[in-house]
Amino acid sequence: MPRKNLVRLPLTFKQLQTLSFISESLNENGYPPNLPEIAANFGIRKTAAWERVQTLARKGYIIINKEKHRGIRVLF
Repeated sequence: MPRKNLVRLPLTFKQLQTLSFISESLNENGYPPNLPEIAANFGIRKTAAWERVQTLARKGYIIINKEKHRGIRVLF
């Protein structure tokens, strides 16, 4: 099935930072960060980190697999 061109919504600065952190973690470690690691990196609570991750998924930049530990997949 051919992929349709996706138009992604623009990211805020904080969202872009979060996406960059996830991508860098994937490149350096071979796996994405978990929520506590994202939260610690930005000095925020896990709930705030979860909101950022959910927003990235809603905007089409990542996919979240809730069934899997570290279940974040970057789509670019």
